[in-house]
Parts: sequence; structure tokens; C-alpha cells
Amino acid sequence: QAVVRVFIDERGLPRTVQLATSTGFARLDDAALAAVRNCRFKPYLESGVAVAAWANIPIEFELPT
Repeated sequence: QAVVRVFIDERGLPRTVQLATSTGFARLDDAALAAVRNCRFKPYLESGVAVAAWANIPIEFELPT
């Protein structure tokens, strides 16, 4: 499992994407980062107003055996 830390702006766009926890495999880590970069999020609301915020996104990989 990788954990990606992302700063999401008021429009739900990922602005800063960082690897918080590595899978131990560079290709899987890169795939997790790319997946989050291509996502669009529902912005965090504070008193009904969209605000920028950090979030941790866990990415699970299941490899065939």
C-alpha cells in the first residue's frame, strides 16, 4: 500500500502531490502518484465554503499471484 499526501485546492484540483508511504517498489509508487495527479476531488467545505486542504490518500495494489 502507498499513501499519497495531496494538497487539494478550492476547485478540487490536486496542487501538490507527495509520497507519504512507499510500497517499496518505484514503479508502484510512481503509479500511485500519477493516479492522484489525474484525480479530481470534492473540495473540503468549511461553513459551506470550499477551502484548500491536505489529504492522505491510501492506494492499495493487488498483484496477481
